[in-house]
Amino acid sequence: MKSLVPIYVSSRPPHPHAAALMADFLMSKRGQDIMYGHGRWVGHKSIIGKGPDDIGDRKVVIPSPEKWGDRYQELIGLFNKLILRK
Repeated sequence: MKSLVPIYVSSRPPHPHAAALMADFLMSKRGQDIMYGHGRWVGHKSIIGKGPDDIGDRKVVIPSPEKWGDRYQELIGLFNKLILRK
């Protein structure tokens, strides 16, 4: 099953035709190959990629209460505020 891969463009870009061409390129096989090469998730049917749950070689840091001590709850609260804004 393939996932959605959004492409965001400003509502009033200075060069709307260039923005449309860029979006078109990013959805093409060549554009998706480039994005996949940079570790992005792609949706092109001919590219077999890993799912969104596979983190690959990326380093994952999980904050620990032992390291952060009293500031652990503050750190988690700030992170949650960032996530809820999206």
